[in-house]
Amino acid sequence: MLLPIKDHHGLETVLNVLLIRFGIIAAVVVAIVVGLFAIALWLRRRGRLGDASRRVAPLARKAAEYRSRRSHGRSDIVSSGLSSLASALERHDDKHNEHDR
Repeated sequence: MLLPIKDHHGLETVLNVLLIRFGIIAAVVVAIVVGLFAIALWLRRRGRLGDASRRVAPLARKAAEYRSRRSHGRSDIVSSGLSSLASALERHDDKHNEHDR
């Protein structure tokens, strides 16, 4: 669907702003992911990854529950991501507990 704009330079400006906005959001997401990966590697090398996962899993679960309550039952990507993170950390913790026995 084309917008009824007679000035095509205005449309080009809007598209450029949207592209720049998308680029900034993508850069921030990549920076966060790289930072979290670096922290996970650092914790793993120091042997504290298991301890950190045991502490972070309940926090991620509570944050996901809080976001789902706040959004009135609507599904959003952040709460589902937090819930998935909590589940993965709990599985990781259970797997290490089985190996320790």
